[in-house]
Amino acid sequence: MSNGPKSFKDLMKRTTLRSEQGRQLKPIPRVQISEVELARRNQRLAEMKAFANKLRCPLCGAQLDGPVSWTDAKLTCVSNPDEYSVYYPGTGLAKQEIARVSNDYYIYELAYYLIGLNDDEVPEYNVIINQLDLTISVPQIREKNKKRLHYFTGVKVLPINKDLTADNILKKLEIYQIFS
Repeated sequence: MSNGPKSFKDLMKRTTLRSEQGRQLKPIPRVQISEVELARRNQRLAEMKAFANKLRCPLCGAQLDGPVSWTDAKLTCVSNPDEYSVYYPGTGLAKQEIARVSNDYYIYELAYYLIGLNDDEVPEYNVIINQLDLTISVPQIREKNKKRLHYFTGVKVLPINKDLTADNILKKLEIYQIFS
């Protein structure tokens, strides 16, 4: 004789699990913020949205779009999200800025990561220049196989603007490799 269910209907009945018979966890209390703090956050959100709406892609001039909160904004180019992305932790300097330009065979990725301000109040960045192969058709594999061409710490030496091309990056890279 079997101790199992006598019918299919009995099989589908819900039984209490041993883990459910134990101690029930208390719900996490929700944090209450004051009306003053809520008003401050809403004002800051409006400022961040106004700041984000003024920004344009430096490569093509298109609007930047993305999630904007009262503390930060992560924005990408509307016409081509892979072309330009930027992260602002406030309305000041960009913490991270990435631009991608391409020629027939490669995509060149120029990335600036803000470290801080030096003694002269000039922003210093970690600057990374990567090369991605366009012959690889799957973007995830292309990202894994990207080649780092140059890495240094300093000021922005290659501005991200409409004149930024793959040839400009290669010429600047050649100068850095000669003098470094």
